[in-house]
Order: sequence, then structure tokens, then C-alpha cells
Amino acid sequence: MSEVRATTRDDMTTPMRTVYNPASELADEQGFVTMPNVNTTTESMNMREAQRSYEANLSAITTAREMATRTLDMLR
Repeated sequence: MSEVRATTRDDMTTPMRTVYNPASELADEQGFVTMPNVNTTTESMNMREAQRSYEANLSAITTAREMATRTLDMLR
């Protein structure tokens, strides 16, 4: 079984977004709250692309397996 390792990426240097909201309990001394730098639209598109790639790879593996099975059946 293969293993998966997490690495840091140099291109992920987008600064965190700050929003002025002094009423928030998460606000700093100046009244700013640090918000995540995640763009949900981009992340959703990336997830769809990964899913389609996975499905294409799964289809290729299934086709290769079927071809190998048919080849073996012809040799019998």
C-alpha cells in the first residue's frame, strides 16, 4: 500500500483577510478579525476537477482489467 504525505506549498502565500468588526469576540486590539483566505468557488472547482480525474483514472483501470481478462479468455 502506498502512503500519502502532506507538504507545504510555496504558492499558498495569500495573506489572511482582515475585517473590521470590533463587536466580535475574535477581534484584536484594533477591532479587526482575521478571516480565512479560502476562496470557496476555486476550491469547489478544484474538487470537481479532482473527482473527474479520479473517475477517468478509474475508468481506464477498469477498461485495462477487462481487456486483460478478455485476452486471457481468448488464450484458453
